[in-house]
Amino acid sequence: MKSKINWILIVVILFIVLIIIGFLTLRKPAFSYKMTSDEIIQKYLKAEDAVSPENLNDLMKKNDFLLVDIRKPSDFVKKHLENAVNVPFADLLSEDYKSLFSDPRQKIIYANNESNALQAWMILTQIGYQNLKYLKGGYNAATCILEADTSFNRKQISDENLLYDFSDIGQQTTETGKTTVSSAGKTNNPVPVKPRKSQLSGGC
Repeated sequence: MKSKINWILIVVILFIVLIIIGFLTLRKPAFSYKMTSDEIIQKYLKAEDAVSPENLNDLMKKNDFLLVDIRKPSDFVKKHLENAVNVPFADLLSEDYKSLFSDPRQKIIYANNESNALQAWMILTQIGYQNLKYLKGGYNAATCILEADTSFNRKQISDENLLYDFSDIGQQTTETGKTTVSSAGKTNNPVPVKPRKSQLSGGC
């Protein structure tokens, strides 16, 4: 049953893709297909070009690929993944972005949802662009993973940035084990403790 549903979904997506290609190429030079419908379906089923949010997190630390945001410019301006380039879905086949998609580096496409990214991937792959992948789960899924990984944006704190010089504090600690710290991060000299006079005094 699940397999049947998957095939129905694939057919629907492919049908939508064909309509979109026709719309995008309206009043523009025609693009020739490099892959048949069966070939693009088989390529999709292999899932070799699907990137999970977790894998994207690892890839972003290496930063050796292109991240393509196909959302609306208004959404992109509000917030987007680091180092992403905005290519609105309606302009996918524009001459302005031909050099970008022809770049030999790996290109990962993402949208607000996985479906839109998949459609863009199918369109660009069918007309011959190489090294294309799409993000599973969409933008929100990716941001959740990236924000959850605290090591992703964490900056290492060097000794020079420490608020207090703990080695200096240790040297100035008195026998009573107490010391004071000023707001500037420097230790104040401890107040000397006067020894009490013994109540039992006297001599030989």
